[in-house]
Amino acid sequence: MGQAAFAEIKTYASPVKIGVVSGSTLTTCQAQSYNDFRRQKEHFGAFYRSETNRCAFWVRNFNDLKSAKAAAHKGCMILSENKGNCVLHAIMVPKDVPLDATQASGLGTRASQSFTGEYVTKQKDGRHGAFAISKTSYGVSWILAKSR
Repeated sequence: MGQAAFAEIKTYASPVKIGVVSGSTLTTCQAQSYNDFRRQKEHFGAFYRSETNRCAFWVRNFNDLKSAKAAAHKGCMILSENKGNCVLHAIMVPKDVPLDATQASGLGTRASQSFTGEYVTKQKDGRHGAFAISKTSYGVSWILAKSR
C-alpha cells in the first residue's frame, strides 16, 4: 500500500486535552454528566449545558470538531425541549489541536486505532479492504480471499 493513501487521512496520537469555556459553571447534575464526558479521553468531543435548566448533552469520538459541537448542541436543545439556552462548556481535542480551534478534523480515537492497526495489518497480508469515514463514524470492509 502506498504512502499517498495514508497522507489523505489525518490521524492523531491518543493523548487528548480538554478545554473548558472560561466562566462556565455547572449545576450538580451537569457536573455529574461532565465527569462522565471526561472519563474516557476520545477526540473529538463537545459538552453543552443548558443555562435555563439542569440538562446537558455531550458526544465524543467524532471525526470532526464542528460536527461534535453541532451534535452536542442539538442533543442539549432536544433535552431542554428547545426551551434551554444551550452553551458550549468544553471540548475534547487531540493534544496537537489548539483549544481555540473552531474547526479540526481527522480520525477520532477509535477510528485512528482501527486504521493504523488492524486495517494496515490486513492490507500488508495482501487482502483488499475499504475504510470509510464520515464526520461522526467509520466502517471497515474486507474481501475474504487473498488477491492473486
